[in-house]
Amino acid sequence: MQLPKTKPVFSHLKVPKILFFFMGLVVMYSQEPKPDPLGLMKQGNLNIEGFSYPLFFSNEEHSSFLINYDLSEELDVLLEGFHDTYIVSNRFRTALLGRYYLTEKLYLLSGMELEREAKKDGRAPLAPRIGVISGAGYEVQENFFLEARANIQFNDSKMGSFGEPLIPTPALYSLGGKFKF
Repeated sequence: MQLPKTKPVFSHLKVPKILFFFMGLVVMYSQEPKPDPLGLMKQGNLNIEGFSYPLFFSNEEHSSFLINYDLSEELDVLLEGFHDTYIVSNRFRTALLGRYYLTEKLYLLSGMELEREAKKDGRAPLAPRIGVISGAGYEVQENFFLEARANIQFNDSKMGSFGEPLIPTPALYSLGGKFKF
């Protein structure tokens, strides 16, 4: 008597489904709060956050950090940084901002931003992009906020915003948000 052949356990799943499931687990794990036994992440008025994720197929990596210092209940000073690696260049963008709360949830922000690039092919990088940022935000919940920003470039750099080298951007208007889980 011959036993029937059985299919492998994962034969019905396609490789992309398994890959997306694995990537989802990695993203969920990276969102989990990590223990801070020395209390370095939140000491009084100082708050430090960071995030990074790779794009596996193109070898790009995108990372950011935020350092927030509360001067008073209404006024915060923020230092934001973004590092993006692309196929032909690396970009680093940093902004120094002030955030003033009009109410418990509604705030205005203003500051300056600098964006620099490093070419990977040996060509000279473009002049840095320097801009003024202003905007407003609203904290919908403790872990979710929406923000509208205007970034107006005041130097003569040909570098576009957010890694776009072909379209110089003298002014950028953006609507964004962040959901922490």
